[in-house]
Amino acid sequence: MSAVPVRGSRRPDLPFAASPAFALASLPVLAFFAVFIGWLAVISVFKPSVFAVYTANFTLENYIKVFTSRIYYEALLRSIWLSALSTVFTVLIAYPIAYHICRRAGHLKGAYIAIVASVFLVTFVIKIYAWQILLERAGLVDRLLQLLGFTQGPTRLIGTETGILIGLVYASLPYMILSLITAVEKVPRDVEHAAAVSGAPPLTVFRTVTLPLTMPGIVTGALFTFALNVAAFIVPALLGGGTITMAGLLIQRVSVGVGTAGGNWPLAAALSVVLLAISALFSLGLVRVFSSRRWRLAA
Repeated sequence: MSAVPVRGSRRPDLPFAASPAFALASLPVLAFFAVFIGWLAVISVFKPSVFAVYTANFTLENYIKVFTSRIYYEALLRSIWLSALSTVFTVLIAYPIAYHICRRAGHLKGAYIAIVASVFLVTFVIKIYAWQILLERAGLVDRLLQLLGFTQGPTRLIGTETGILIGLVYASLPYMILSLITAVEKVPRDVEHAAAVSGAPPLTVFRTVTLPLTMPGIVTGALFTFALNVAAFIVPALLGGGTITMAGLLIQRVSVGVGTAGGNWPLAAALSVVLLAISALFSLGLVRVFSSRRWRLAA
């Protein structure tokens, strides 16, 4: 005999992230960020001043300069391009590593995760300085490329987009690996096994079962990777060789007064707001694409 629900019985518990308590607890954090982001947007429509940080006179000149001055829009486009490219390469490199750790590492799984997490124990600046040495002319990477026949002579990767791309991928790789480890762990092995027993080849099992079920981890890692890299400062500062400028480095130069456009806080704020908007649009677009009906049905 089927059970009849009793009126007044307790409703199933919601996940904490979807509960009113979580929303209430998030309000101070949201307010904290809203104040600073809002003030940044306000400064971006002020005029620069010689005698003060800014003059409280409304103007859109800063935004016009961002989209019409070549140095600014090229830096933004380069940041978007390198961030998107580094996100793709990071997923392609991190996925096999994460899958191997979860499915093939066995009793060494904990050791592998500890190795990935140990990267965070070293200061990021020191790690990029190490890459600066590796990417120099006649460095380890240059010698390896010559040994494999990719280059015919000494090649300097410092001061090139390739060198910056290597640094961006390295910087975001641990985040992506940890995100994908969590996603792969949630995929039931019985589901993969059932697909294989049904006669599906390994590639088909991966494409129709594993990949859709791990897509939330890919999206999470991609959001972290793009958001971190589009505003990167240390990587282009150390690996750009002073010739390749990204938006984060340009904001620093404009705000502190390096070069011809010096000490212009409203212009730096406008660049920051545009960069924040680009990151937000990318995040919303990525979530919208991979939360579509096609991916939900595949999962």
